[in-house]
Amino acid sequence: MGLILDAGCGGHPFPQADVTCDLYFMNEDTDHNPSNVEINGNFLICDLHHLPFPTKTFSHVNCTHVLEHVLDPKRAYSELRRVSKHGYIETPSSIYENLLFGWPGHLWYFFKKGGRIFFKPVKRLKLKNFILLPIGWLTRRPGPRRISPKQGPIINKIPFLHMSYSW
Repeated sequence: MGLILDAGCGGHPFPQADVTCDLYFMNEDTDHNPSNVEINGNFLICDLHHLPFPTKTFSHVNCTHVLEHVLDPKRAYSELRRVSKHGYIETPSSIYENLLFGWPGHLWYFFKKGGRIFFKPVKRLKLKNFILLPIGWLTRRPGPRRISPKQGPIINKIPFLHMSYSW
C-alpha cells in the first residue's frame, strides 16, 4: 500500500495514518480531545485549502467531519484529490445538519447525486425574525460541545446522519 494521510485529524486521527495534519495544534490531554501531536509523530499544521504535499504523494487520504468547516469546500476537496490517489470523506448529512443537530461552526452540508459529491451552504430555518434551531439543540448544555464515548458510536452507526464518499 502507500502512505496514508489523515487531513483534519483533530484529536482523533485515523489509526493507520502515516501523516496527520490539521489547521490547529491541539494541546488538550483528555479522553475526548488528546493532543494530535502525541498520537502521531508525523503531524503538520497546514491549511486544507493549500496542502503542502506534491501531487499524488499519498495512496489514500482520510478526511472525516472536516469539510463542513472550511471556507472553500471546492478548493479543499480539489486539494485532497490532488495529493492522493484514493480517498474517503465523511460529513454530516443535510438531515443531521438542518433538522437534528446542526452546529454553528458548520458552514456546508454535502450530498451525493449520480455518483458525484455536491455541497450547499447550511441555512438555518427562520420563522419571521426567529431562527428555528435543529431539534438536537434542545438537548445541548452550555459550554464546549462534547459527544460522550457512549453517544459517538450510536450516532456514527446511523447511515442517514452522515454522507460518505470514496474515490
